Amino acid sequence: PCSRKRPGWIMGGDLVGPSRLWARTVARIDPEWAEPLAGGIAKRTYSDPRWSKRNGAAMVTEKVLLYGVPIVADRQILYARVNAPAARELFIRHALVQGEWSTHHRFWRDNQATLAEAEQVEARARRRGLLASDDDLFDFYDERLPEQIVSARHFDRWWGKARRGQPDLLTLTLDDLLPPEHHLDSGAFPEFWPQGDLQLPLTYEFDPGSARDGVTVHIPLAVLPRVYPQGFDWLVPGLLEDLCIGTIRSLPKALRVQLVPAPDVGSLVAAWLRTNTPAWADMARAGDMAEPFSAAFARAVRDLRGVVIPETTFDDEQAARLPSHLRLTFQVGDQASTSLLALQRSLAGPAAAAVASAVRGAVGVALEEARQGATQGADQPGGKGQGEKNHDSVPGRGAARERAQAGGGPGANTPETVGLERDNVTEFPVEIPESVETAIAGGAIVRGYPALVAALDSAVCLRVLATPEERDEAHAGGVRALLLAANRLADARVTSRWGAGQALALAASPYPNTAALVTDLHRAAIASLVPAAGAIRTAAAYDEVRAEVRQRLEDEVYRIAGDVGAALTAARALQAEVKATQSLALLGVLQDIRGHLATLIYPGFVADTSPRRLPMLVRYLRADSHRLEKAAGNPARDAELTWRLTQVQQAYDGALARAGAHPSPELLDVRWQIEELRVSFFAQQLGTDGTVSEQRIRRALAP
Repeated sequence: PCSRKRPGWIMGGDLVGPSRLWARTVARIDPEWAEPLAGGIAKRTYSDPRWSKRNGAAMVTEKVLLYGVPIVADRQILYARVNAPAARELFIRHALVQGEWSTHHRFWRDNQATLAEAEQVEARARRRGLLASDDDLFDFYDERLPEQIVSARHFDRWWGKARRGQPDLLTLTLDDLLPPEHHLDSGAFPEFWPQGDLQLPLTYEFDPGSARDGVTVHIPLAVLPRVYPQGFDWLVPGLLEDLCIGTIRSLPKALRVQLVPAPDVGSLVAAWLRTNTPAWADMARAGDMAEPFSAAFARAVRDLRGVVIPETTFDDEQAARLPSHLRLTFQVGDQASTSLLALQRSLAGPAAAAVASAVRGAVGVALEEARQGATQGADQPGGKGQGEKNHDSVPGRGAARERAQAGGGPGANTPETVGLERDNVTEFPVEIPESVETAIAGGAIVRGYPALVAALDSAVCLRVLATPEERDEAHAGGVRALLLAANRLADARVTSRWGAGQALALAASPYPNTAALVTDLHRAAIASLVPAAGAIRTAAAYDEVRAEVRQRLEDEVYRIAGDVGAALTAARALQAEVKATQSLALLGVLQDIRGHLATLIYPGFVADTSPRRLPMLVRYLRADSHRLEKAAGNPARDAELTWRLTQVQQAYDGALARAGAHPSPELLDVRWQIEELRVSFFAQQLGTDGTVSEQRIRRALAP
């Protein structure tokens, strides 16, 4: 009654009461006091043995009862105090086998690397069950650990002494993890994909149905633009037979039934390919020079079974029917795709920035050294005097490469004012190297390609680009933009030479104003005078070309204006004919002609069209006039020719899509072959520029 708060536990000196139970001489107690006093009277039970990563030991829950009353409910104690053998087993299984512990021991890191290597062997062989089981690993450690090792603390104390005499006692080898016949030919399943001077790491995963099943090529972002898609369709040598079998099964039924049974024929084809094609390493290293697998496969099938497989069979639909492990995966950072071109397109911006960043530091000091050398040269006898032109300095390829190989990198200590890239270039640098390179983490060589680049506002910048194709395309435009800025004629001087008829034709151009047209005439004239502008990389060569352009530019602009005027006159006549045609039967023809006209005459067409092709625009437009006349008399024939032309155009569009952002000049020239084909279809009397046919164009488009 004197206590205002009821205690959780009490003890009475006496219990009385015949009807109700009463306690006398009562005092509050702590139940923990009773445990040591109870001695053997207390009963203990244990439950829920488990592994604790935090404690590095097996734990168990203890309950203590006194006369059936729980005085300790959920105490966590070491399981080894209750059952040492079971605690030891939990330690081995959870810590050493499953890795559920925190450790710094070297043998553990080595074992994890060996396990990863063994898993790669299993993934390459594409067989489950090769790798040793958890029970096998348990037996390995159980045989080597003393019986008293029941926790991480015990293990650390023992291993600190044992490793001095037996450092490899707990180190796993591939022979411990794999059966004796596990050894795979390293040439069949290589660790790296060679391409040029690149060594791209390969990893293997055996996970049927997963998008990552099969082989993955890991590509650093900074070298992504330099990787060619050709050659990767061969996969790795160890999967050649699977690839041949999978390709047979992916063919249309009409071809597939001629190549049965697929496993037997696939084995024969693989053997033929190993004998009659270059070694895998040579094809992989060749990159864009490698023969497509589909072409070699078709040759093998024709030679072995006499079955002819058309080139058009190997399309995206056929590739999609291949099992996932027979389609290479490309990994760049955290992005992956089975299409290298798709990755290159989506990561074009970040890749270009990575290339520029990687090489910028490597050439920074070389730039400063070249600039200082040029300054010193000007002070020496024979150096430049004050009256000579002062070009900006950019080091040659040798200086930049020597600096890169000496260890210069993105972290090089270079003044911020020194850099390969610069804006608003007004004078040609002393020399622009064709490439600069440096090594990045992992040993990969990052190569950048400096070029003059013409910006949208006609300013010229010096940039490091990601591929030689980008460099060649951009540098030619940059050099011509620099020549235009140095030699441009006044608009009035150009227009003053136009006659009345020519002025009338040019006034009907799609350009927004005369100044824009005159600018494009200048660009076309410079392109005509300097066809190899991309090869100009020194100030001396530039000065020589600039002098020649200054002398011949005005006459060339006037000549091109004549070609443009003739094309615009032909376009105006064609538009009048189209507008005058009222036949509903020719509605499709009229729509096609309007679309074709828009691809020839549009704002910017003068500079976009090569100087050699500008005079031919008249013939292409007149061919449409003849077509309109013939279609009125034989619309069925026109429909047939249009369909054939459409098939060729679609094949060209597909080739352009596969080529990516920078198609080859040869592929771009096919566009004009299609124009000549159109002339041969609809206006043979006008003649063509050389021999042209559908078959020739398709051969030019073949991979």
